[in-house]
Amino acid sequence: MKDLFDRVPPVALNIWKKLPTGLREKYLNNYECAACGKSSAIENFNLELWDKDLAVRGHCSSCGKEVLRICALPEHIIPRPNLKLMRSWQTDVRHMFPAGTPIKALHPKMREKAAVWAAIVRLVRENPTEDLWDSTDIVCFGRIERIRCGHSLLVMLSEDKESIGWWCETCGENGDLYGWQEITLPISL
Repeated sequence: MKDLFDRVPPVALNIWKKLPTGLREKYLNNYECAACGKSSAIENFNLELWDKDLAVRGHCSSCGKEVLRICALPEHIIPRPNLKLMRSWQTDVRHMFPAGTPIKALHPKMREKAAVWAAIVRLVRENPTEDLWDSTDIVCFGRIERIRCGHSLLVMLSEDKESIGWWCETCGENGDLYGWQEITLPISL
């Protein structure tokens, strides 16, 4: 499998890895081949990025013919133009702030991220909105070639209100915050 992913563009591979495992399996194992008419799997596949969609190109496991599946991406995963995608943070903030722990009590490497995540939760609690990505004054902690990004984050509350998505259009740092309704935020930093 490692050799297969060596030829995949890094941006397409990063997007593929961000998709939930169940969705990736659905895209690969539930394909109706136009050539043989069978529901089969896509084998020996490669990934390509087509504008706001991910293309899976490979071969039908039943007849061996070349197949192509266009996969619509969830809104929070769609890449921005000319963007090198960064890591995606999936964070349960209940572990970050047990009983209102002050940020200065956290490990030094986590303080900056914790301050950003606390600011995001505060913002959403004060202005709960489900609009598309809202621009904020919260500064990104991402780094581009070891230099702090420092641009503003975009924030969006999920439809089910279970998570808060955040994204930096400049460096691509992004993530989702879970458990945000159940925590007591630190009063002091």
